[in-house]
Amino acid sequence: MTRNWLVSVELPSSYWFYAVERAAEVCNYFPYKLEDGSYTTPFELVHATKPDLQNLFKLFALAAVQCERVNSENIGKFDGQSLPMITIGKCPNSNGFLFYNPVNQTFVSSIDYQFQHHVTSSTCFNL
Repeated sequence: MTRNWLVSVELPSSYWFYAVERAAEVCNYFPYKLEDGSYTTPFELVHATKPDLQNLFKLFALAAVQCERVNSENIGKFDGQSLPMITIGKCPNSNGFLFYNPVNQTFVSSIDYQFQHHVTSSTCFNL
């Protein structure tokens, strides 16, 4: 699963950790059959609640993330209000996603984003 994600978006192996981490999360959503004939998931067995399917998203998708400032400088009124970033997972501290900006190698957590489905992240950043 990890290898397929990296190849499909044409990213280098430096993103391997995020792909393995996400593969483990997704595998916990796979259903399997119990001895009594019912179906469940590992997530449901541990947390005693059904998994939230909104947590399933396309890994390494390119997203336009709204930013208020870049490098501690406020963005002007007529400047672009978003930056392209790579989606690498769910943020552990909020309900948003965790994004990576390869230009300045920073991580951003945000709930204000728009996925760009027409272009891959590797072509946007020449990776």
